[in-house]
Amino acid sequence: MARLEWIPALAVGNAEIDEEHKTLFALINKLDDLRMSEMGRRELRDVADELAKYVHVHFTHEESLFTAKGYPGAAGHIEEHRAFIGKVAEFHARIIGGDPKIAGEMANYLRTWLSRHIAMSDRKYRPWLADQAKGN
Repeated sequence: MARLEWIPALAVGNAEIDEEHKTLFALINKLDDLRMSEMGRRELRDVADELAKYVHVHFTHEESLFTAKGYPGAAGHIEEHRAFIGKVAEFHARIIGGDPKIAGEMANYLRTWLSRHIAMSDRKYRPWLADQAKGN
């Protein structure tokens, strides 16, 4: 599978959020690297733990911007986040249970979901963020 590569077209106009997205890409690539190198379950669990924690950090930050500034699309966007968190938790449980095929399935799902979410959902709030930065 192709690695997730950050491109400027994915930027949402908030440097912190963009850096968090880059970190999520790096974690997913790390998970995929582990799968490809056939590392042990311990390493896979460590990356999955880190990813699950970082997803919460990023979504909390993003959602706090929505709440503080009154983003009109917040409810639907937050629902997407909750569904993703649920899927990450499901993958995490399967990793702990020793599912041998989980790393590839997880990397593929995360890669697809995150790149689509940023390109489609997160990019929708870019104009709103720009207006907020101008004080509108």
